[in-house]
Amino acid sequence: MAASAADVRSILSLPNPSVAPSALIRRPSTTERPRKPEGIPRELYALIGPTAPTLAAQFTKPRLKQKPNLGSGSRVKWEWKPFKNGARTDSLELSHWAKAGADPDADYPFAKYNVQANSYVYSQDEYTRFLEDSEWTKEETDYLFNLVREYDNRFYVVGDRYDFPNGPERSLEDLKDRYYSVCRKLVRNRPWAGDEASKAQLLSSLTFDKEREVMRKKYVASLENRTREQTIEEEALYLELKRLEQNERAFKKQRDELLRTLLGIESGLADIVVDEDGLSGPPADTKKKKKSTYSASVEPQTPVTPSVISLGLPPPKKSAKSAAYDALHCIYRTDVPQTTGTVTKTTHQPVYLRSYKLPAPKSLQHPRSLRCSPN
Repeated sequence: MAASAADVRSILSLPNPSVAPSALIRRPSTTERPRKPEGIPRELYALIGPTAPTLAAQFTKPRLKQKPNLGSGSRVKWEWKPFKNGARTDSLELSHWAKAGADPDADYPFAKYNVQANSYVYSQDEYTRFLEDSEWTKEETDYLFNLVREYDNRFYVVGDRYDFPNGPERSLEDLKDRYYSVCRKLVRNRPWAGDEASKAQLLSSLTFDKEREVMRKKYVASLENRTREQTIEEEALYLELKRLEQNERAFKKQRDELLRTLLGIESGLADIVVDEDGLSGPPADTKKKKKSTYSASVEPQTPVTPSVISLGLPPPKKSAKSAAYDALHCIYRTDVPQTTGTVTKTTHQPVYLRSYKLPAPKSLQHPRSLRCSPN
């Protein structure tokens, strides 16, 4: 006879379960699992779990481009209406599509772009007194002004349409030169209501140099007709010119630096500090020199501005011994001007050249130079 589960528990001295076996069976939860939000990968959502993070993220779909909303708003009704262009003088009536509520008597919006150029008209008396030319007749001049007025000063179109019967061949430069010369003469000889500045400005706008325009076109034609060898040669010449200019700038810079070194403030360098120790006489003793240097270093120094030159102490009075020394060695000394304020160009003592003022040798090198001399 088969033993039941209760018999097995009684044999093994196991306690009876307090919950029925049917209750131990796991039943599916009635609550639904939260759905994965859109815009987040599945692996990341599996790591986060259903718990909400500290900072709630807002997942939105990427919007690449805002779609135009064409369905909103009321519909606009269009009608085929006639209109008149105020820029025309022939009273021509045309039609176009316009909104139903538009004003039929409103000005045509594109009429403002019809800007007419200033056209000059002359009389027979003005032509006789001011505008006569041996190369142009009045009929040909009238023909030219009519074409310019018809094509709104577009001289390329005028030069293409110009065909005066039984007339000489005219270039575009000839037409422009004749037209602008007539306009300048009319402006000069007619009474002017404005000021002279506006008249001069108008005359400058009517200036045309025929020879310069012809030369410019020749240069352009020569540039367009260059061969490859000529282009390479021109590039080489251009590089050589740039090299020469660079060398000239470097030479000028070196020359200016040399002039500043020799002339000091007279050459324009105001922040140079001149040392006047070399102008105070023959070489002094080494001990005295060291002692004077130490005393000068102990004294408080004041800052020197860039525009003031440090002149130091006034030069000592020349004794008879120093005068004899100078005469023996052909030394010529100049008195340093005593100034208490800012040194100007007139009071500045420049540095002398070697050919003008001979420097004295140092006391330590003097015996050596005498020993090395051939005499």
